Amino acid sequence: MNKEYLLDLADKYGSPLYVYDTDIIASQYKRITDAFEKVEQLQLNYAVKALSNINILRFFKNLGAGLDTVSIQEVSLALSVGVAPEKIIYTPNGVSLEEIENVVREIGLIDIRIVSRKRNYVLHRGIFFMIAVAYTKYSLSHIGDFLEKDHATVIHANKTTPWTLGQDRDAKNMFNAIHTRIKHKIHLRLKEHEFVRDNRIETPTDYTNVYDRVDLLLIEIEQLKTQLAKDITVTYDTAE
Repeated sequence: MNKEYLLDLADKYGSPLYVYDTDIIASQYKRITDAFEKVEQLQLNYAVKALSNINILRFFKNLGAGLDTVSIQEVSLALSVGVAPEKIIYTPNGVSLEEIENVVREIGLIDIRIVSRKRNYVLHRGIFFMIAVAYTKYSLSHIGDFLEKDHATVIHANKTTPWTLGQDRDAKNMFNAIHTRIKHKIHLRLKEHEFVRDNRIETPTDYTNVYDRVDLLLIEIEQLKTQLAKDITVTYDTAE
């Protein structure tokens, strides 16, 4: 594919114009398959998020590749070009720490990354840590690192924040609003999961226990209220 040919295409179709060289794609695909020729039942999967052009997806299908998808829209694209469900891998992202942070910021109107011991900042960080522990599988250290805190801070927040929520109705209402928004995001993931399951598409991700984990956390909150009210005194700066 030389320069003159590309210029002719631009003159014919206008610009900007995206041109994909399927000869190079096929050559690269063959290089990989040849490199793993000793692997029995080798299956290469093209990541749709790299380029979701349906003609490219169809080309990879014809090469024998499977497709790696991360959203229900990508699954639908793969099915629309005739890729067999068993050759589609669905690896969706669960609710992320970034999503939880954004919901806390949008509803609470506070940036939890600001270093402050004022009551509202401590409360909002505590809510973030509670939900992150409940809705993700990240370690306490990883969750703490996300906000440049250590794992002990995460543990402390999960012990003291429920006490605060039990004493402060406004704080509890805010937590419920944040919690509801996160549950809605998880619900959408579950609906996608049902679609994938119904179409027999492979997925290594399991969200079926997420509500159980949250229910157990809420039960623990109630159990901690009485204990923490007796054993822990939580202090904050009084400045607004």
